[in-house]
Amino acid sequence: MKSKPLFYILISIIVCFAIIALFHFSKSFYAKDKPDEIYETPSQPIFGIYDRHQRMSNEKASDLKHFVIKWNNASEESSISKQLPTILKQNADVLLTIEMWSKIGEAYSSHGILQGMVNGDYDKKVKKFCKDLSASQSNIYLRWNPEMEVPITKYQWQSQSYYLYINAFRHFADLCKKISPKVKIVWGPSGYAGSLEFYPGSDIVDVASITLNHPPGSLSTKYPAEASVPTQIKRKLHRLRFIDKPVFILGSAEVKKDSFQQKWLDIAIQDIQKDTAVIYSQNNFGSENSDTIQKANSALQLGLYDPKQQLIHQPLVTVEHIFADWGNIQDGTFKKIFNDVISRNHDVIVTIEPWKSKNLPNDKDVLNNTLKGSYDGVIKELYNVISNINHMVYLRWAHEMEIPVERYAWQNQDPVTYIKAYRYVMTFNKNKAKNIRNVWGPTGDRGALDWWPGNDVVDYISLAIYGLPNKDITDHNKQETFSTIFKRKYNRMRFVNKPIFITEFGVKGPQSYKRKWLDDAAATINKNPQIVGVCYFNFSDVPKAWGKIEPPDWSITKETFLHFTEQLEHVK
Repeated sequence: MKSKPLFYILISIIVCFAIIALFHFSKSFYAKDKPDEIYETPSQPIFGIYDRHQRMSNEKASDLKHFVIKWNNASEESSISKQLPTILKQNADVLLTIEMWSKIGEAYSSHGILQGMVNGDYDKKVKKFCKDLSASQSNIYLRWNPEMEVPITKYQWQSQSYYLYINAFRHFADLCKKISPKVKIVWGPSGYAGSLEFYPGSDIVDVASITLNHPPGSLSTKYPAEASVPTQIKRKLHRLRFIDKPVFILGSAEVKKDSFQQKWLDIAIQDIQKDTAVIYSQNNFGSENSDTIQKANSALQLGLYDPKQQLIHQPLVTVEHIFADWGNIQDGTFKKIFNDVISRNHDVIVTIEPWKSKNLPNDKDVLNNTLKGSYDGVIKELYNVISNINHMVYLRWAHEMEIPVERYAWQNQDPVTYIKAYRYVMTFNKNKAKNIRNVWGPTGDRGALDWWPGNDVVDYISLAIYGLPNKDITDHNKQETFSTIFKRKYNRMRFVNKPIFITEFGVKGPQSYKRKWLDDAAATINKNPQIVGVCYFNFSDVPKAWGKIEPPDWSITKETFLHFTEQLEHVK
């Protein structure tokens, strides 16, 4: 019996030594760097280039040899240094795609790869690599951590914050340009919705690229791929139209070189050129720096969508929001509601939902029918009602067009068709009544700028900010703050130069939670002079839109509303 304690002690010592030995073994195993790799890739052929200014021909672009370089560690000593001279010695122009990967067992998360670049962990490696490139006489195009915008995790740098990716990209590109200024830096999104959110800046990017039917894109089904390759090319190029850079068109394992037809690219480019006057008009573009968005020169407009008229009589309210469809205009309902608002001495946000007319109760092709003139009579009556009065009218037509759902007939349609229809309605009033302001009304979701109709037909950008944006969230405590949502959506507008009118915002939950959420909203509004107006949605959403679950009720009490308004600065 006396030997049992000694036995247990010996077992404990053996187990401890085993654990220590295993720890050192695993540490030694995982600390061993996986070597870097470089190989020519037939799976991403270069089909050609789209260049508005014809700085490079399709032939020259398609002659580029494409190599993938996998950096599997942060060490500057790499076997690639020995292989590069052989590749570059051929004096052929090359596209080099760098993919950064954590070594096995390393503490780096996918977040850490980008942060490691920002922190300088890879500086020696980047400098050594770019110094090796500087000796080449060839044209070298360097593409770093591509397809970053696709919301999956096939690559370790995907599904990360846009500002972290941008900072990491710029750090990499700055280092390389200083050492090898002849190298051309390629920004390589897939061309997925929301690509521009990750654009690092024209000062650092020489060329962009898109990828056709690449697996990362096809793995995300929220924005499914287009039916044909020409349509896909056109759509992906359209998403990059704010970037005045040449764009490489790359293939994939799904669109191989031997299956690609040159006419697909020709068709896509011809379609783009056909609509150049609309989508590439010089009147269409602003600045890519959000700091230059126009500041509000007047006091803040405070508004409400308040169909039960519970809060609209509060003294600080200056504008009311009303919604109407074609049928409301035709039967006179809109005119009555509009005149009621004017009688209360308020300005008006008029959101026109262009459907449900007498002749077409549910027009699923409303954009094309608008362009055909099917609604000219209704549009004329709309302008007759809202023009030349002593109050400002903020006209918002076919809103939330970018959301990939089918709540409205004009949502998730061809952006060029939407742009033409929006311009048709906003320029219909040839007299240009001085009291009307044109409001372009995306929600502010991914890819909203695909539907940007042009500076000349937009006076204000409208955003919608709801703490509970979709059916996936039912717990009010899981709602995002106003400031978080605004920051994300505001960044998406950084390529256009217009003031912001938040025509819809609201929050779900008990009044105590709503008050806290609105405290954050007021602080955000005060800090952003680009916001010229805000309009609270004092009602519940349409039940049909939420299916089997109860629609959110964003209504607030008079006390909560007054608490919110007391915190606002510069209210009109």
